[in-house]
Amino acid sequence: LLARGLRYSDSTSAVVLGVAAVDDWVHLYVTAQRFAPIGNRDFATEIVLCCRRIEVQKGKVTCHQRPDGLQTVTIALQAV
Repeated sequence: LLARGLRYSDSTSAVVLGVAAVDDWVHLYVTAQRFAPIGNRDFATEIVLCCRRIEVQKGKVTCHQRPDGLQTVTIALQAV
């Protein structure tokens, strides 16, 4: 996600990688302008496979469209 955000967002748009511990979960998040070329939905299969791997590990993936036009994808995994 980080590489995609850097690749497809405008060079003037910030891409943020962050981590937060919440209870017994670790939340990794990436905020970017976009994660794929404008109008291109061909990447969906790749993203679905990634989400399935996270879910197999009992993790969660959420996406949030922000009012400023940026998108945040959060991956939550249980801390062991």
